[in-house]
Amino acid sequence: MNRLCKLFDRFQDGELNPEEQEKFRQHLTVCDSCRTRNYLLVNVARAIKIREIPEPHRDPEKISAIAFERSDSWDALSFYWPKPATAWIAFAAILLVFSFLQVQPSGQEAGINVEYEMLMTDSDLNNTNQNILIAPTDDEIVRWLEEGGEIQ
Repeated sequence: MNRLCKLFDRFQDGELNPEEQEKFRQHLTVCDSCRTRNYLLVNVARAIKIREIPEPHRDPEKISAIAFERSDSWDALSFYWPKPATAWIAFAAILLVFSFLQVQPSGQEAGINVEYEMLMTDSDLNNTNQNILIAPTDDEIVRWLEEGGEIQ
């Protein structure tokens, strides 16, 4: 694309000074792409000017009022309802309820804890009748090693 080809829109809008306009007219004689674009644009503009376009029967305010009327159809209602803030509040409330339900202990977990406590209590009662091994202190271990470390 030539540097002058970039001036096509400015030429059509009349934004070029007389010297640039003359250079672009000379460019049109050489450049097939710009000449075709210019021909099409001029013909489209001429066709629009020749054809009479009837005026609309209603004024613009009435047309815009009809275009923006609220409809009672399901698709229009789904578009207007719910508002974004309402939807986010509902989502946060549902999330809060589910997180609360996850934190609450269920009855089965409480049953397991109670059963564990009962087993520990039973084992403590059984161990009181037996000789419980108590871990020796560091001094007792050193003395035991000095005596030869015999197991009794």
